[in-house]
Amino acid sequence: MDDDINQTGITALERLANIPDHIEEKELFANRSLAVLRRLKEMGLLVKDDSERYELLHIVCRQKYFSEEKFRFFLDWDPDQLTVLDSIGRTPLTCAAWWSTIEGFQAVFEAGIRYLSEAKGSQLLFRHFGHNL
Repeated sequence: MDDDINQTGITALERLANIPDHIEEKELFANRSLAVLRRLKEMGLLVKDDSERYELLHIVCRQKYFSEEKFRFFLDWDPDQLTVLDSIGRTPLTCAAWWSTIEGFQAVFEAGIRYLSEAKGSQLLFRHFGHNL
C-alpha cells in the first residue's frame, strides 16, 4: 500500500478523483485523438465504412468523458450512424444513456431529433438491444 503513495502522500486513487486534472487529461487526449482521426480521414486512411465496422460513434458515446468534438466529427460525416446498431444491438443513444454523461446523452438525443427523419428518429428512440419496443 505504501508503494501507492507518492512523496506528497497522495494515492493513485486520490489522483484519479482529482476532477480538474483528470478532466484536463481527458480533454487533451480527446483533442489529440480527434486530430489523428481528422488527419487519417484527409489521407483517405479512415473512410465512412470504418465508422460502422469499428463502431466508432458507439465508442465515442460509451465514454465516461463525452467528447462533443469527436461526436460532431462522426455525426457531420455520416448522421445515419445514429441508427446503426453495434455488435450486440445497441444504438449510440443507448450507449450514451448507459455510459456517458448527461451532456453526452443530451447531445446524442438532440442530434437524433435534428438529423433524422421522424421514422428513423423513432427507431433511434424506441430500440433496445436490437428489438423495437
